Amino acid sequence: MTQHRHPEATATGTAISRPLLAVALLLWAASTFGHGLGLDLVTAFFDWARTPESLHPQGGNAGFARGELLIAVGFCLLMTAGLCVLVWQVRRLRRPLTETGRLWTACLPWIVWAALFHLTWKITILYTTELVHFAQYALIGLVLTAALNRGRRPQLAFVIAFGLGLVDEIWQHYGLHVWLMDEHTHWMDWSDPILDALGACAGILLVVTYQRLTASEAPSEFAVIRRALVVFGVLLLPLVFLDPVTTASVMGSYPYYPFWDEHANLKAVHWLRPHEGIPFCLVAILVLGTMLEPRPRALSQRGLAILAVLLTLVVRPESRVGGREVHEIVAQTRVPHLEMLGEGAAPPTIDGSLDEPAWTHAVRLGPFVETTTGLSVALCAGPDGASASLSPTYARLLWDDQHLYVAFEVDDDDLWARDLSRDDGGIAGDEGVRLFIDDGGDEITYYEFDVNPLGRLYDAFNLIPAAPLDYEPWANQLGLAGWSASGVRVAATAVSPVDVVQGWGALADPPEPSSYTVEIAIPWETFRTTATPGSNTIRRTVQPQPGERWRLGLFRVERPRPLVADEDAGVTVDLRQATRLTGLSLDKLEDLIANGNLKPVAASDKGLPRTMWQFSRRDVLYQRAMQCVQRQAWTPTYGDLHAPARFGVIEFAGLNGE
Repeated sequence: MTQHRHPEATATGTAISRPLLAVALLLWAASTFGHGLGLDLVTAFFDWARTPESLHPQGGNAGFARGELLIAVGFCLLMTAGLCVLVWQVRRLRRPLTETGRLWTACLPWIVWAALFHLTWKITILYTTELVHFAQYALIGLVLTAALNRGRRPQLAFVIAFGLGLVDEIWQHYGLHVWLMDEHTHWMDWSDPILDALGACAGILLVVTYQRLTASEAPSEFAVIRRALVVFGVLLLPLVFLDPVTTASVMGSYPYYPFWDEHANLKAVHWLRPHEGIPFCLVAILVLGTMLEPRPRALSQRGLAILAVLLTLVVRPESRVGGREVHEIVAQTRVPHLEMLGEGAAPPTIDGSLDEPAWTHAVRLGPFVETTTGLSVALCAGPDGASASLSPTYARLLWDDQHLYVAFEVDDDDLWARDLSRDDGGIAGDEGVRLFIDDGGDEITYYEFDVNPLGRLYDAFNLIPAAPLDYEPWANQLGLAGWSASGVRVAATAVSPVDVVQGWGALADPPEPSSYTVEIAIPWETFRTTATPGSNTIRRTVQPQPGERWRLGLFRVERPRPLVADEDAGVTVDLRQATRLTGLSLDKLEDLIANGNLKPVAASDKGLPRTMWQFSRRDVLYQRAMQCVQRQAWTPTYGDLHAPARFGVIEFAGLNGE
């Protein structure tokens, strides 16, 4: 007896073209694990585009813009070619496209796709190079669709492509940036899986559109989309509810503020954090999966309900009342109140000496670490090439009803300073200690106090700008140097006399190691504000209350002077000797040369291989000193010191220590 299979069962069988599936997986593997090579190619392309007379006579940003335009035009041509192939295939059938409204049902998903593409272009796409996501996954999605029952299972192909895209982004974050590149400030970019999904949708939609126009629709597999939504929801949604510090430890450090950012190509961009990106990824599965339904259908009431719930997870209006929740892995401490020593305990005398009883009961923080690495090892190797330890730095904190007291203890192998006037900007450029205070921890406004070993003070009120405030995108903060903290008392003392100089110059003899201490007393009235970026950040009570948490950046900058003997004048060294003197690798020394920081003695040397160039020994020793600048921190910022999100957290203890 002949058995007849149900036609839908036949259509949704598991017939797979293994060669095409292998091609799809090879394309994915090559583009995923070759991402580092892709970054190198993109960097080389834009370096060439910035070169004068390459794409633009002036080069620079104008050339960069031309390079981005070329990529955009190439992407548009690629999309146009795909649509032209589709139209050509349909015309070969010689069927009128207006029959039973097939043309409209075929065009509608493309309208939706174009709208979603435009939205992501405005919000999440930073550089046009991210169009590669669309091209990459459009091709992978198209080949996957052809591999599964010759295009009869488009929604399954989409789910597989989405999963591959998610693995791609996980590899980029954990494998490439964290494991291989050892970066501290990278994060899982949740916009990229959405870009991958949109690209895969475009490639698969070509097949689905052909099926609709030729009335050869495949059976519905919307159950695949529902199951994918459940599986990815179970895997990803718990990450939305992690506390911010755990999020930073698991998925990286997200730029929580500014909420909107502006980059070198003046393109506004919004970074998707997990609590936004994960629901949007699930929305992409639901919406794009519905668009790929072979038989046109609208979202059901159940689907609309899921969509609404996911979008409610995204919308989280942030208030700066009480400060932003700590969202980085930073050091935290409790600052004792002076009255804990007993009623009538005397506050410390601000004289640069830490021998008062009050300081013995203050919290002591340190030793400081190198702020770009978080390690106790200096960036600059010793003369023998061995790793050099940081010179020790500690800080002490104490408070009472009138002041915040801060003290620094610094060991210095080369103690020097300029005798500058109050608020001279040069103080911030010299060596010394730096104190940043984000009262309340809103990560928007904070106060800066810089003190050199002579006790000279520079203070400023800083603002981290964001839209709609227009600003120079290469400046991380706006410093109001004209602001002055009245009532602040500062003193510094040194074990041996400070070498008072006119500028950062060379030494003929090795310096004598020394140390110095700095005391700062800041009255609470310093932090009174009447107008800030949002009215809800006005400080109505100036003195902090027990249990209140602020952010503190405690830093020390050490600038050793170059040791250049008289006999070094006129002496030249070759490239190999320069690497030994600076302690730098050949690649880093090549970067100094390429950036113009180190030049050959004779201009004629530039026509020779760099291994034959001769450099002034004096210039090489200056470069070594520049590389040996220490920027130490109580808790590292992994880059610029002006990063309030990475300041340490202090909690003001009450009179009973709680």
